[in-house]
Parts: sequence; C-alpha cells; structure tokens
Amino acid sequence: MGTRSLTFIYEGTPDSREPLVCFYRQHDGYLEGHGKQLGEFLAGMTLVNGYGLGDKPGTLANGAGCLAAQIVAHFKNAAGIGGIYIQRFNERSDSGQEFEYRVYISPTDITIKVRDCYDSGHHLFQGTPQQLLELTAKEKENEYGTRT
Repeated sequence: MGTRSLTFIYEGTPDSREPLVCFYRQHDGYLEGHGKQLGEFLAGMTLVNGYGLGDKPGTLANGAGCLAAQIVAHFKNAAGIGGIYIQRFNERSDSGQEFEYRVYISPTDITIKVRDCYDSGHHLFQGTPQQLLELTAKEKENEYGTRT
C-alpha cells in the first residue's frame, strides 16, 4: 500500500482559503519522498511578472497560475498513467492521505506547509522550499543515522 498525499496550491499567503488546484498522489507521499521532490522542484524556481523569449523553462514561473501548472505537469509527467490525480477541492475530503502539502505562492515568495494526517494530525513544517529540503535531509539522517 502506498503513502498517499494531497497537495494544495494557493495563490497568496498562508491565509488564503481556496486553492487554485489540488492533486492526489497515490504513493511516496511521505516527507522524504514527495516533500523532498516538491522542495527540489520549487527551490529552483524564480517568480517573475513577465518573461523573455530566451528565458529557460523550468526555472521561471510567470506568477502563481503558471507555477501551479508547472508543479502539476512536473509530477504527472514523472508518474505517467495513474499515480497523480487532480481532485476537486473539499477541505473535508478524505482520500486516505497520510500527508498534506500546502503551497502558497505570493508575487515574491513560496511558502510550504506540511501536515501529518496519519499519526497526530499536527503540522510538521512551514517554511521555504530550501528549508523543506534541509528538513528532509535531517529526517533521512535521523532515520538512517547518516546522510546519503
């Protein structure tokens, strides 16, 4: 059985209420899996307001809507058929998710919140994509006793 997760992507600050998109991940939704991959993808992105013809795809996002589409495309392309599914937003929906990731995209910043739905329902993390990568490295070190 896989570790399921939901990822909500919002335009605005952590006070934002309704996401632009929500997607379900069937497996590898744990912090060292989906969390790390999400952090890696977002840490390399720069938010802009307008772009040039020579700008490199995958490094820039022309606002929240553009970045939300790139996130979904990135994970869906990696999963192929199945694995990643767009879902209707329903704050109370239960997809059997063990983790929830909330990505807030403001004009200049990206903030990620992670919640453990399985163990205690508490928030595990809130911070930048780079800080999420640092946390996943520490989690791996704690689990295995050494960094790999």
